[in-house]
Amino acid sequence: MAAVLLAATVAHAEPVADLAKQHIEAIPTLVVDTANGLAKDASVVDHHGRAGGAIDGTGSPKCKGGAFAQHFYCFGNADPITVGTVLAGTSGDVGWFQIPFSRDLENDDHKPFRESMRASGVAIKVGSTWTIHAIAYGFVVPDAQLKTRPRQGIDEEMWHASKEPIDVALANTVRGWFKSGFAARAVKTGAIAAGNSATDTGSGATALRLVKTWDKLRLVVDQIDARVLAGGKAGWVHAIVLMPRTNKKPPYRLVLAAVVVPDGKSWRWASLHYFSPAPDRMEDVVED
Repeated sequence: MAAVLLAATVAHAEPVADLAKQHIEAIPTLVVDTANGLAKDASVVDHHGRAGGAIDGTGSPKCKGGAFAQHFYCFGNADPITVGTVLAGTSGDVGWFQIPFSRDLENDDHKPFRESMRASGVAIKVGSTWTIHAIAYGFVVPDAQLKTRPRQGIDEEMWHASKEPIDVALANTVRGWFKSGFAARAVKTGAIAAGNSATDTGSGATALRLVKTWDKLRLVVDQIDARVLAGGKAGWVHAIVLMPRTNKKPPYRLVLAAVVVPDGKSWRWASLHYFSPAPDRMEDVVED
């Protein structure tokens, strides 16, 4: 996406931010998904852009399964995670968050490298307890790396892995924003947004400036999935979008994870998170 250097600010929603931080920091010692702040029926989008159920913590100690896949775990389950600044906002019993995190690893040649990711999601409060009802994990990569991308989109089986039916009306509403623009449909306070690179992040006015830049990219929906959560208190939208290029080369493919909240009979977005989907195998990669 277009590189924009913007200063990140924090929307004050401490319980939701703390929940997100605890969730990420617990990953190296994850045993069961319900012990990590996730609701039992949480929707999870992995770094490939595929949807599924909650993280499966029943695998081997080194390699967990489930929608988060094995990539992040199998490099070394005990490696500590460094968490960056959490952006979060709330409206009543609904909260949304974005959290960057990384850890230092070694490749097969024992050379150190840093793997950086960002998670975003929606939390819902029941009684006095907040739990995460949907979350997406994506790699943070520079814009130049967008040219190295998966050859194909997400197959239908993985795309519609959730047991909950798609909400067609919500999906169509968000699809329409790609034509009319997202900037005018932000929540009045607490909006947060992040792109694929480390500098594409911010809240409030900073997020809106970033989104106005994205609106000019003429992104096109390829696949879209939408769920209404907590009886209509929030919505979760997961999409594969295409970013056209002026040189007539194939468009870049991006994943969008979005949190929306009701606004009368329609919706407003509270969190937008774009990331570049990781390929399953190196032979599935195209570079141009």
